[in-house]
Amino acid sequence: MTAFQSALDRPGPGVTRLVLSGDMVLGARDAMRTAFESVSQTDDPMVLLDFTEVRLVSSGAIGELVRCQSRLAASGREAFLVCPAGDVLETLMVADMHRLLPLHSDLASFLKGLPS
Repeated sequence: MTAFQSALDRPGPGVTRLVLSGDMVLGARDAMRTAFESVSQTDDPMVLLDFTEVRLVSSGAIGELVRCQSRLAASGREAFLVCPAGDVLETLMVADMHRLLPLHSDLASFLKGLPS
């Protein structure tokens, strides 16, 4: 099992990115909640939730993701998801996360879609 980690950065103007890595499983629930709360407290109008380095996603992680998206939407902010093809993407698709959050395969495709 790979330990869950997270970090915030700003890959573009008006965008905060939460970079997630490792296994998003029950044992990491408190760390996931803290990570999602930290991004909810930033001021940028767009939030990018980057799952590029995530290896495993549990149903509890999906629940935390939904709560994060709800908090962001309630504050009038947009959330986006980056997740390359693979097992994690398949799990998120089965959970219909692509219906809740616009999905991009990588950071470059997200940034390309931003207004200039």
